[in-house]
Amino acid sequence: MKNPKVYNRALVLALLAGAATLAGCGGNNGQVASSSSSSSSSSSSSSSSSSSSSSSSSSSSSSSSSSSSSSGGISPNAALVYAVNAGGQAVTMSGVEYNADRFASSGSASSTTDPISGAATAALYQTERYGNVTYEIPVTNATYDLKLHFVEMFHSAAGARQFSVTVEGQPVLENFDLFAEVGHDVAYDVTVPGIMVADESLTITLTSQIDNATISGFAIYSADGGEFVAPQVPDSPLPPVSDYSAMGPFPVMTQTSTGPDGSYTIIRPRTLGENGFLHAPIIFGPGTGMEVSQMSNLLQRIASHGFVIISRQLTGGPGDAVTRQRMTNGLDWLIAQNSVAGSPFQGKLLVDKATAMGYSVGGTGSIEIGGHPAIATVVAIHGHSATGDLHSPVLMLGGTQDVMSDGRSWMAPSYEASRVQTFFGTVQGANHGYIQNVVNGVQGGVETPAIIAWIRYWIYNDEGAKRYFYGNDCVMCVAPWTNPQRKNWQ
Repeated sequence: MKNPKVYNRALVLALLAGAATLAGCGGNNGQVASSSSSSSSSSSSSSSSSSSSSSSSSSSSSSSSSSSSSSGGISPNAALVYAVNAGGQAVTMSGVEYNADRFASSGSASSTTDPISGAATAALYQTERYGNVTYEIPVTNATYDLKLHFVEMFHSAAGARQFSVTVEGQPVLENFDLFAEVGHDVAYDVTVPGIMVADESLTITLTSQIDNATISGFAIYSADGGEFVAPQVPDSPLPPVSDYSAMGPFPVMTQTSTGPDGSYTIIRPRTLGENGFLHAPIIFGPGTGMEVSQMSNLLQRIASHGFVIISRQLTGGPGDAVTRQRMTNGLDWLIAQNSVAGSPFQGKLLVDKATAMGYSVGGTGSIEIGGHPAIATVVAIHGHSATGDLHSPVLMLGGTQDVMSDGRSWMAPSYEASRVQTFFGTVQGANHGYIQNVVNGVQGGVETPAIIAWIRYWIYNDEGAKRYFYGNDCVMCVAPWTNPQRKNWQ
């Protein structure tokens, strides 16, 4: 491992002295006792361990151990509390089991297939969570040691990325430039000992200065009896179902000539807000020129699980700005109804858990508007190539007969461009119009229950729905599904 750094935060002594101090070895723009070792380590990785070992007499024991990638700064008798592979799935490195990415309240996931220099296990450093990122890890009140893992997987020049890191509100890195420190695709660790937690949550915050902050993982240790506290998963407000292709528990109705300009259709549960239930909005974009009524079987089936769907005809082709605007306008109008006095939706919508969904051109549009702050997941059904500022999980659906001239799926470029958690499911023999077909009374065939399972899981915490897309034997991993693809999977 190249250039691991150790930061000794003498918080107990600081409290006794009436001031909080941060001291240690290795440089990070004045937040650490010595800045000279930073210039040494960035100019030559071979000299970083020698400069690190002598850069701070106040923390010589930590400094000398910082030349080791596995134990620098971690208390000798500390036990592993919890570890996270940021932006990725569970992985093990040097005997430490890193859990799939969780407890981040912001940022987006991404990954690379590049080889990583200096990494005991490359997989840990081949994923990242980037942006302005906050992790809140539930732990007992105690003292902890923390190892942070970084890699510059994107930029190839100094000055292209700078960010800061705080732990429990205390600065650890400021205006930090990963490339300037170690270069491209090189594993880099920072160890932060002596973190006192008094609010039952260890908080790691990354703030972007230039481009996006990035982190590849972290491991928490404690020699003070600190423990991870597994959070309770909220029960789903929806009753469990065994058949995701069947109609759900809510009788539905359809309203036409509504929405922001009277051109939209709403498909929703007949009774809203019963027993305090909050209904999640869905903006649905149909294929170009299609009437919403042509998809009514599918949309009514989805709405019967508690969702309120707003949709309208689209007339533009892939990438059309008017398509994006019409989909965004419909979603914004529906969300606004939650606050309109006298509206049937007043106080009855789950306004921060919206879904962008669509078929063909509408599927393309759903990805393009996926950066909308209210959107909690995206479902693109037989869409075309598209990109968007995505920040939430994406389900892409296609068929082996729905391909471009080169034999690849129309959605392959969208999948390749995605930097968030994505599942790409392909139905054997399905063509572009498959979702319109009625199979055994269900419009959309096997794609419909997959869509319903996806949104029930991501919006309403339906644990029973996970079997559709989690595990090697998932429902969407076996016939008639073929070649399941996952990326940035958590």
